[in-house]
Amino acid sequence: MRLLMVCIFTPALLAVDSSAITGVWKAEPGVTLTITETGLRTYAIRFDRQTTDRGAVSEETTVTCDGRSRPLDQAGSGARGGTVFCGRTYPTEIRMRVTQNDGALIEQVFRASPDGSSLSYGKMVSGHGETYVFSR
Repeated sequence: MRLLMVCIFTPALLAVDSSAITGVWKAEPGVTLTITETGLRTYAIRFDRQTTDRGAVSEETTVTCDGRSRPLDQAGSGARGGTVFCGRTYPTEIRMRVTQNDGALIEQVFRASPDGSSLSYGKMVSGHGETYVFSR
């Protein structure tokens, strides 16, 4: 009887600890995105990439998806404040709107596919955008 109970409850326990948007994501060679849930609707997001002019570049920020505007914990970002939203399909989408000290608006969207196999990341700065598609 105990063995049967373990088999029934194990998938439910795994579902609590994992989210479609969390994990290590890889794009083109040299581009990695790591999203870790650190608390209730709070995520550490690390973006690592290899550039031709600056070598290895890492950006890391911690965000809370509550729709409130607050300073971001992002060293050297020049950000005055940011608002973070969880999409209607939470936990598969995180949207960030950041106003920099120079007034520029940066919008970022992290969106996992419903099955959790891929993630798209889009970043728009003053009307100019870039998009990455990641897989596990």
